Parts: sequence; C-alpha cells; structure tokens
Amino acid sequence: MKSHEPSNKGDPSAYIIAANYFSDGQILNATLWLLSPFDEKPTSTQKSYGILIDADDNNNTGVSGIDYNFQIISNDKAHTWRKVLEKWSPVPFGGFSTMTLTNQSMNTGFFEKGKGFVSLSLNLSSLFYPHKYKVLFYAESKNKKADLVDFTNWVHIPPPQIKISTNPRVLDLYRGEGQKDAEILVDSTTGVESAVRLSTSQSGIKDIMPNLYTRTLPIPSYGTAAASLKINASQNASAKPYTLFIFANSIFPKQNIKNSQGSTLANLVANNSSDEPISNHTSLVLNVHDPPSILDRINDFWSKIGSPISFLYGILAGISPWIYKSIRNYSKKKR
Repeated sequence: MKSHEPSNKGDPSAYIIAANYFSDGQILNATLWLLSPFDEKPTSTQKSYGILIDADDNNNTGVSGIDYNFQIISNDKAHTWRKVLEKWSPVPFGGFSTMTLTNQSMNTGFFEKGKGFVSLSLNLSSLFYPHKYKVLFYAESKNKKADLVDFTNWVHIPPPQIKISTNPRVLDLYRGEGQKDAEILVDSTTGVESAVRLSTSQSGIKDIMPNLYTRTLPIPSYGTAAASLKINASQNASAKPYTLFIFANSIFPKQNIKNSQGSTLANLVANNSSDEPISNHTSLVLNVHDPPSILDRINDFWSKIGSPISFLYGILAGISPWIYKSIRNYSKKKR
C-alpha cells in the first residue's frame, strides 16, 4: 500500500478471486471467494475483510467518496475477530477522522473451516437504508514487512441500466412496397451522460433490410432518447412473421476521484475502478404480407374515407329538416 505497486507475495487467503453480493434493501450480504482456505488464526500482524461504501453514490462526500468502512478484522495476539463499522468524516471538515458505529466480537458464522470464502453481512439501517449506493470489497493483510491489500472494482447498487423498446412493437410490411418507419426508444438510469451503440441482428432473416440512420445515440443521465429505424421487405421476401433483434450497448464510465489526505486505503482504491459495460436488447415483430390486390386497395381506400363520408352524411341528415322548413317558410313569404 505504500508503494502502490502490484505484488504477488501476499497471503493467499487475502487474495480475492471473486465476490458475490445480494441485498433486499434491508441487509447487504456478500461472499468473498479466496485463493486459499480462510485462516482462522492468522500469523500476520493484522488481517481484515471488508466493504468500502459510498452511501450516496457521490464522490464529493466522504473520503474519496467513501462514507463507511465495514470490516471483519483480526487480532493476532488473541487470535480473535471483530466486526467493525466506521463512519468516515469528509476531509474538508476537520481532516480525516472516523466514528465507530459497531465494534463487537465475531468469531463464528462468517467462515467454514477449511473453505476458501468469507461471508459479510451488513445491516443497512446503520446507513439509513440507502436506495442508491456503491461498494468495493477488499481483503487486507499487514505484517512487519508489508501492508498488502486486494480489492475489486466499484459495484453500483442497483446496477446502472439502459432500457430499450420500439414503437410500434409490431410492424406490418408488404413485399416490395417501400420502407416503413419504427422508433427505437432508449431509457437510461446510469446517472451520467453517455452514448449508446445501436445494432440489429438479421440472423435467419432474408430479404428484410433494416436501416439504422443513427447508430450512436447520446442519451441524458436520466431520460429517454430516440432513434429512427427504417425497414424494407424486398419482393423476394416470404410472407410470414419475422423477429428483428435490436441491441443497445453502452459504457458506464468510471468516475475520477481526487486523492484525499488521511486514508491510504481510500486513495489506493479510489481511482482503480474500470469502465463498466452495460447492454440490453429488444425485439420488433415484422409481419410481411403479399402485395395487396387492386380490390384490396379499393377496399382500403373506402375504409379510410368511409368514416368522413358517414360523418358528413350524419350532419346533412340532422340539418335537413331545418333546411326544408326554412325553404318552405321562404316560399310562403314570396306568395
């Protein structure tokens, strides 16, 4: 942690292979999978497994955006473990300091003897049940020679999403009858402005030609953007339903954080997150029909103008008695 250089000489039981998490909004449960079995009585000066928490998903609060540190930490002399939750103060207000919210013995229930994992469980009531936050899982091992830490990327809870849909959901096409228009709607919940790459899949679809005029669509941090999709069915297309898949791919950019005074761990992990890919897809049903006959075209024409004619006929039928009465009165006056 002092040199900020990678190392492969650390304790393998403090090497994180993967992390799983689950939350129901009340409790955050996480499992850290380790390179070697959990060491119940570590010989290192101190070992800890923990979660750094940005409780408001805001880099401008806390130390490098970090508001809380939850960890299970060892004491090498007594070979005991404790569960500790700290609240970290914002650096601009009096420098780096911590407030201990929880500090209790925790010697069982978070590992299985001989198994390579550690279970962490945090009651979110201490964080006032945040509805949008991010976490980073870490394992730290200290001894007289070195202070080593392994950590994951930042994980956003809930994960940022992009939603994609089409308007309409079903499009009717006639073979060789020119293009029809559909609209692709993309909705973002990432919280930052980004761009979405749109694409279509024509696997197994012959003679159907979708044309995306906008393949890179800028979208706001929270909101909806639209792109136009034009589709043509050639004369050789078979008259039947098709399914066109439409894909949206985006990158949730990492947020650069300025280093803060006070916490080496916070400064080390703050800027070591990578861009997070986000993707989603939807489908558009294409009903391809044979070209309409002359009779079909006539019927379609009359169905379109039939309503206006019926409306006009209704008006004339309604006012005809009044017209007749007016004409009759006028004729009487002339006599």
